[in-house]
Amino acid sequence: TKLILLDSLLQEMILKNVAVIRQNLRRLSTTALHKNKEVFERDQKEHINLGTIGSPGHGKTTLVSKITKVLHGTHGVPVKEVSDIDNTTGERAAGQSQNASHIEFWTDNHRYSLTDLPGSSAYSRNMYTHLSLLDVCLLVINPEEGVLKDTIEMYRISKHFGNFTIPVIFTRGQTDSETVDLVQMELEELGIENSSIILETSPEGNLNQSTMKLLHEIEAKVNRSTKFQEESSVYFPLEQTGSIPSRGMFCAGRIESGVIKTGTPLEVFFNGKKSKGTVKDMEIFRKKTDLLKAGDRGGVFIKFKTDIDIKRGAVLFEPGKGREVSDSWLVSLQTLKGQGNHTTKGEYMLHHSTFSDGKTILEPCNLSEDGLTETVLRSSSQFMGRPTDPILIRSNRTIIIGHLVSSIAS
Repeated sequence: TKLILLDSLLQEMILKNVAVIRQNLRRLSTTALHKNKEVFERDQKEHINLGTIGSPGHGKTTLVSKITKVLHGTHGVPVKEVSDIDNTTGERAAGQSQNASHIEFWTDNHRYSLTDLPGSSAYSRNMYTHLSLLDVCLLVINPEEGVLKDTIEMYRISKHFGNFTIPVIFTRGQTDSETVDLVQMELEELGIENSSIILETSPEGNLNQSTMKLLHEIEAKVNRSTKFQEESSVYFPLEQTGSIPSRGMFCAGRIESGVIKTGTPLEVFFNGKKSKGTVKDMEIFRKKTDLLKAGDRGGVFIKFKTDIDIKRGAVLFEPGKGREVSDSWLVSLQTLKGQGNHTTKGEYMLHHSTFSDGKTILEPCNLSEDGLTETVLRSSSQFMGRPTDPILIRSNRTIIIGHLVSSIAS
């Protein structure tokens, strides 16, 4: 019996030591990878957060792949095949995007962080979350199918979030000019103001020329200087989080205001809880950096003084004016154009850059497309917001848009 007990104790000790050795090896591996990580050299290129939106199967991911191939020849951008972008088992099996994918590319004067968004309504939450963190959207249209209802809705939602949105008529095969003309006429009739860009993938089409025209259109029209304020205190809504024991909590998203450097003390707010921490490391475009500024899409590694479970919807911030926290808000709302009138009743899903749960209740009121109506929104938990922040609220059949007016004391 004693020998059996001794043998069991020895086995237990060996297993524990093996576990410790494995954990230390993982930490050493992570540390080595971090030390060897390429350093991002911040140049004078302006950063643009670009996204693709449109109906399922209209070619958003294919368009992204084509852009990388064109820029590979002109600027040395790494080529991304569709299988590199839609790279999960579910996406490959379904043949469509389910998650947001991020790709980097650049031109002479601009550096892009492109987010390829899913088009299916089954993944609308992923789409709405990222739409509020973009500067420009490409509304991708397959001319053989035309401008569908959900395409129009995506354009109007993108515009609501303040994104400059360019329709891209993405032709393939033997699309004739009359079909393209009909799509352009339909866009004009719908009041989609910005001129559409035609990208041709047929053998006789000049994809290089039309791709560069598209990028020049973006760079000529987008003015980010009025959208982001570096001199303000840090406000950093998070779209992705993860824990790495040796480096702390990884927090990624787009910085709305302020400048973050290594060693910057920040606070975090999520689901009614706060903590404080110090930035240990930072990354942008999967490279190390020592500076992130307003408008950048990047990530920080931060160790918090007290344990806090954070997810998408958390906010890293420096104390400053204009931030309010509450689970009750005065809001100004209307239905999205094309949705008709709506009387609020029951539970809704709220989409806001700092609210991950989504569940919310609206006080009864009558909404229309023609003007804004003020009412009270009560969410399932507290979230941080700023007056004038755009919001989107969705029921089973109705899409409601509007903005925060002010928090209401609980």
